[in-house]
Amino acid sequence: MKTADAARFVNLGRYPIGDLVSAEYRALVQCCREQFDDAVSCHLPDFLRMDAIDAALREIDQKRNLQHLYIQHRGAYNLEDPRTAKHQTALDPEDARSMPHRRHQRWIGTDDLSEVCPVKAIYDWPNLTQFVRDVLDVPELYTVDDPLMRVLINVHIQGDELGWHVDSHDYAVTILLRGAKQGGLYQYVPMTGPGDENYEYAAKLFEGDVSRVRTVPMGPGSMVIFRGRNTLHRVTPVVDNSQDRVLALLAYDPVPGRNFGPSFRRNLLNRETPRA
Repeated sequence: MKTADAARFVNLGRYPIGDLVSAEYRALVQCCREQFDDAVSCHLPDFLRMDAIDAALREIDQKRNLQHLYIQHRGAYNLEDPRTAKHQTALDPEDARSMPHRRHQRWIGTDDLSEVCPVKAIYDWPNLTQFVRDVLDVPELYTVDDPLMRVLINVHIQGDELGWHVDSHDYAVTILLRGAKQGGLYQYVPMTGPGDENYEYAAKLFEGDVSRVRTVPMGPGSMVIFRGRNTLHRVTPVVDNSQDRVLALLAYDPVPGRNFGPSFRRNLLNRETPRA
């Protein structure tokens, strides 16, 4: 698919990212920056058009047999793919912040998606990358090269959840394609990395204090631009079996050419290389 064709999947009437030099685009970027909550999360409802959502879900639902069930109990600060040693956090085993959190969810890799899948198409649209870069107000931001994990599909059925954690990468963009009927809420606590103002609170959070937890009211087509390296976040358990929760995760990095480690690929997708 030509990248220009990807524009038809986006609600351009509300989010005019088709023309990056227009006054309307500049106003959108400024609005997004102003509502960027705690310099962590920017929520864009109805970003993806309904026909694009339907097309993506038809393809994803047909590929249920390709989903890999990912099960782990890991500490929230135990990064799955730390770039350098400085990104790792050493915690005493008795520290409440080191307690394990349940991760039970299903993944579909980039190479399992067709070239016409809307979420894959918009990821390769340069205008979207520039928009994310402008909203974050960072000089360097790129799509990643990883053939399996550039675009991931995350599926939660009844009982699935993603426990509290911080991300291995700096930035992520998520698009909700279908929400659960009950549960499956996307929640976060800003500034919870080492040295941040809420880092000490993290111990209370893991012991049940949710006073600083924020819930993002995502609906079908909602896009969230997110800084996840120093932000604890989770997806609460899905408690109803009538509808799977389906989310697309688009990976970005400040360094071009990023690939994730083989163990990260294996854990999420049960393979290290693209399917033959």
